[in-house]
Amino acid sequence: EFGHHVQTLTGASQKVQQAQQSARSQADGNRYSVALELQADCYAGVWAANASKVSNGEVALEAGDLEAGMQTANAIGDD
Repeated sequence: EFGHHVQTLTGASQKVQQAQQSARSQADGNRYSVALELQADCYAGVWAANASKVSNGEVALEAGDLEAGMQTANAIGDD
């Protein structure tokens, strides 16, 4: 949920909510939602890439953590 937190801090979530309310159709509103989710996934990937680096001699993520996260995301899916 790191990505969604960043979106809240930057105001992206609020802007998407406003855009959804003024969307011409439900399909257009859904496109905004999907775009927001993809952006959150991107932010999470940036976090994961940096969290996996060695810091002060300790690795923030263990082997297999990223793969487990990817499997979970794949199982949940999205539109």
